[in-house]
Amino acid sequence: MRRMLVLVLVLSMLMFPVPVQAESRSPGTVYHPKSTVIEMYKDLCDSHEAFASYEVIGKSLEGRDIWLFKVGNPNGGRVMIDGSTHGSEDAGTELSYLFLKWVLESGEEDAQKVLSGNYFLIIPIINMDTTARQNMRRQYVFSNGTVINCPYGVDLNRNGVTGWGQSGSGDPYDDYQYRGAWAGSEPETQAYRNAMNKYRPDIYVNTHFGGEYMLNRDPPEKSGMREKVLTLYDQIRAEKGIKYRYNITGGLRGGFVANDGWGFGASGWLVEFASWENVPAEYDTFVSDWYPRAFPLYLAWCQAVQIAVHMRISISSTSCTSYDEFEVEIKGNLTCNEAGVPGAPVLLSYSVNGGESWNNISLVNTAYDGGYSAVWTPSTTGNYLVKATWVGNATNPEATTMINLAVIPFEEQNVFSVESNSTISALAFNTTNWTLSFTATGPNGTRGHSQVTVAKSLVTDTANIRVYLDGNQTEYLITSVDDSWLLAFDYIHSIHQVMVDLEINIIPESQSPTMALLFMIAILLAVLAYMKKHSM
Repeated sequence: MRRMLVLVLVLSMLMFPVPVQAESRSPGTVYHPKSTVIEMYKDLCDSHEAFASYEVIGKSLEGRDIWLFKVGNPNGGRVMIDGSTHGSEDAGTELSYLFLKWVLESGEEDAQKVLSGNYFLIIPIINMDTTARQNMRRQYVFSNGTVINCPYGVDLNRNGVTGWGQSGSGDPYDDYQYRGAWAGSEPETQAYRNAMNKYRPDIYVNTHFGGEYMLNRDPPEKSGMREKVLTLYDQIRAEKGIKYRYNITGGLRGGFVANDGWGFGASGWLVEFASWENVPAEYDTFVSDWYPRAFPLYLAWCQAVQIAVHMRISISSTSCTSYDEFEVEIKGNLTCNEAGVPGAPVLLSYSVNGGESWNNISLVNTAYDGGYSAVWTPSTTGNYLVKATWVGNATNPEATTMINLAVIPFEEQNVFSVESNSTISALAFNTTNWTLSFTATGPNGTRGHSQVTVAKSLVTDTANIRVYLDGNQTEYLITSVDDSWLLAFDYIHSIHQVMVDLEINIIPESQSPTMALLFMIAILLAVLAYMKKHSM
């Protein structure tokens, strides 16, 4: 009978196997050695150096570098996230790397928006010296000879400056949460605070293993950020089909790393990504189990402060009026959300066939304020489209703009030019009544602008210059630039006939000064002869 029972038990185990719980990872262990992690981050950033960089923000107690990795748009909404505040709690260390790799390499639309609309800042490892919970501090030695021994180190998540003393233990023999001898006593604390102060993140996230919950604290200037993040988080979870949800269970306490972030004006978050019993020993299992659960949070933090990027490039031209030395200065600015973009290549080109084909003028780099300029020598007769283009990158979109430039010579001495956002045609100068005329066209209802350049050698007195739009006199602004007058005026687009009456009085070229003098002498002699004849 006993043999029968054993046989039945064995058969049932074979038919209905009991699920085996995956082996859990223990505190004090990590998925990758700390030095390996830093090299992983460096290699990833070096492969995308146009969008990523890194720097040392301080030293650990034992003199190891503490690194900050920076990805995306420095003008974007800033999210700073850390890892390994407690030596083996590398949840944020590993998850942030996976998210960063997705941002840089996936090509997905949301990833591109993070690159262009966020500045994503990562401190992968705060506690660089050990995989123990607390750092490697073993004693404090004061100038008066006092020595405080702390054989288990300092809990870096209780050593923060903002609200120090409100959390942790004052007992230096506490092996779990000794807060240190004073606020910010540890070099690791000073390092992350340096980064907070320098970059002033909109959101700061401190990460851990040990639980599965979140804490949050928003400063007054970030009121409503928690609700915004949670709304986005739930939307992204729904889109990705992720049922698992992290919940906020309370606020931050003084001395916490994230509370220091709050002190610098950030929305502060502490996230316990997984309880130790649920942290799998195998890295691949951790990635498959926990990264999908964490991803919606990462993306929600970014989207909550993400900015819409508006790239704008402007262009204008100033033409010389000398026929022999005719040239055009092209200048403008490249801006991102109204801030100048330095060191960006701008391609200048022109077309003589309405944009069907283009010829390069020059490739120029913007200055520190986003400004650029170039000199171009076109023919003194013609209608040109002049274009400025910045091709964009993964951080910022392309920007391009155009102007129309029409030029016509006068007696091989001077050049008239018209710069406009309208299409300019039929530019002509009438030497009989000294008027410059052209047709300006553009999309109905939009604003048009034209600027006419006239040589000062032709017009010494501008008081009598008149500008007519479809036969009606219109106002204009006149500016003096070197040897030229610039006449600028605006209108609403349709098809307009423009005439500029210059009131020019020119001595014909055939009447040289000598001829004029002889003519005056002849008149004088005639007058004298007439007077002599009638006096006799």
